[in-house]
Amino acid sequence: MWQLRRVVGKYWGLKPGVLHWVYTAVVRPRLQYGALVWWPCVDRVTVANRLTRAQGLPCLGIMGAMRTTPTAALEVLLGLPPLSTWIVREAMAAFLRIRDAGGWRARRRYEGHAAIALRAEREVPISAMRVNEAKDSLRLRKSYSTTFPSREQWKQEGNMFPPGSLVCYTDGSRTRNEYSGAGIYLESSGAQQSYSLGSYASVFQAEVFAILMVAQREDVKNCTEERIFICSDSQAALRAISSPRTRSMLVQECGDALESLARQKEMGLVWVFGHTGIPGNERADQLARTPQGPEPILGISRGSINGALSRWAYRRLEISWRMNTGCRQAHNFLYGPDRSKTAWLLNLGRKALNQMVGILTGHCRLRRHLHLMGIEESPLCPECGEGEDTPIHLLGHCIAFGRLRYKVFGAAEMQGGRDERPTVGQNTDVHKSVRQARGRQQKECRRTKLDGPEEWDTDTLAREQRADPDVGDIAQWKIEGKERDQHGKKSPTDHQHLKDTGHCGIPLPSKITC
Repeated sequence: MWQLRRVVGKYWGLKPGVLHWVYTAVVRPRLQYGALVWWPCVDRVTVANRLTRAQGLPCLGIMGAMRTTPTAALEVLLGLPPLSTWIVREAMAAFLRIRDAGGWRARRRYEGHAAIALRAEREVPISAMRVNEAKDSLRLRKSYSTTFPSREQWKQEGNMFPPGSLVCYTDGSRTRNEYSGAGIYLESSGAQQSYSLGSYASVFQAEVFAILMVAQREDVKNCTEERIFICSDSQAALRAISSPRTRSMLVQECGDALESLARQKEMGLVWVFGHTGIPGNERADQLARTPQGPEPILGISRGSINGALSRWAYRRLEISWRMNTGCRQAHNFLYGPDRSKTAWLLNLGRKALNQMVGILTGHCRLRRHLHLMGIEESPLCPECGEGEDTPIHLLGHCIAFGRLRYKVFGAAEMQGGRDERPTVGQNTDVHKSVRQARGRQQKECRRTKLDGPEEWDTDTLAREQRADPDVGDIAQWKIEGKERDQHGKKSPTDHQHLKDTGHCGIPLPSKITC
C-alpha cells in the first residue's frame, strides 16, 4: 500500500477509478487472505481499529483528501464496507465454497472459526438453500449442433430454417420486482407456456431452464417433423450447454435432455437476435415476463450467493453510517452509500475530486477547519463574518453569495442539518436543486428580460406567467415598482437589512420560502 501511495498525490497520479480497482482487486485480497481462520479476531476493538486504519490509507490516496478526513465518510463515498465487515463476508464465502465441494469437516461446528457456518445461516439465509453446483462433468461428444447466425442471415427474405422443421423459441427474464420467469413458444403448433422461477433464479438459469422445458415436452419428442431447432437469444446459455465441461447441475440436466432428444431427431440450437422484431422471440419474451404457475425447485447459483453476501456487507455499511455519531459535517450531505454517486465521483479528475470530497466532509481549506488545525486564528467566514466558515454555511447561509445561490439553487438561503435534510424552501433538498439547475438556466433567457429598462404591460405579464410561473411572479414584482437598477442588480441596502431579509434583497417567487 505504501508503494502504491507513492505514485499518487492530491492533484496528480493515476485516475481515481484505476486506484479504486487496484485496491479492490489487488490490495484488499491480500489483506483478507486466510479470512476463514482469523475472522473471529475482527470483533476485537483493537483489531477493528487497525483494519480501519489499514483501509483509511488507500481511501485517502484514491480521493486525494486531507489526512484529517474521517475514514467512515470516505468509505461511504467509495461504497467500501468496513474492512472488518468485508473479512467476515469473505469468511462466509470461503465456508460456502468448501461446504459445497464436500470438504467441510469441522468437528465443533459452533466454536472458533467454525462458527462461521452458524453466522452464514443467520445473516444470509439464502446460503442454506440447495446450490446449483455439481462435480465436474465432461462431455466430449454431442449429437446436436449450435449455430450463431449473423444479423444479415436473420434479415434475409424467406425462412432460414429448412421446410418441415419444428422451430421453438425460448427466453428468460428477471423483472423489476426481482422475480424471474421463463417462456417457450412453438411456432408451428402455436403452443406456448410460461414458468415462474421465483426471486432467486438468475437470468442465465431462466434461459437454460426454458431450453430444458422444450427438450422435455412430449409434443416435441413425439412430433412428426424430422428437424427440431431451439432458438434462444442468450449466447451465454448456448455456449454453456455446448461446452464439454460444466459444474452446473441445471446445465448438465439440460445437456442430457438435449442429447436424448438428438438421438431421435435431427436437432440444433440457434442463437437469435433479441428485441429485433422476430415474432417468435418477441412472443417468448412476453411469456417470460408474465410467469404463471408454481415455482420449480432450482438450485441457487453461485452468483446469487455472492450477490447476497455483498448486499449483506453493503447493508452493514449503511447501518454503521447511520449509527455513527461523529462526522457531523459529512452527515449534512451524506445520507448513506450510493453506487451511482460513487461512480460519478470516480470519474472526476483528481483536483475536482479533492475539492468535492472537501466540501462533502468539511475537511477542506475553509477557515473553521484550518482554525481547528491551528492554522487560522478565527473560524468566522471572511465574506460575511456572521458564522463559521464551513461548507454548509458557504452553500446555504452566507449572505455574500445569496444572489449566486438563488441563481443556482432557486433560493437565496437553505437550511438543514443531520436530522433534517438540507432544503430549499420547504420540500426541495440540495441534490435535487442541483439537478434542477440546468433547467433553470434554460429559463434564464426569460429572466433576462427583467434586467432591461423596458416596463412590462399586463399582456406581457400574463404571457410570461403562462410560460413560467416563477418568471411571472418576478415580473409582478417588477411591475409593482420594486427598486431595481437598470442592470438587474440589488438595490443599495445596508448590511443589517440583508441579514434581516435573509435573501440579500433578491425577490423570491411566492412558492419558494426561505
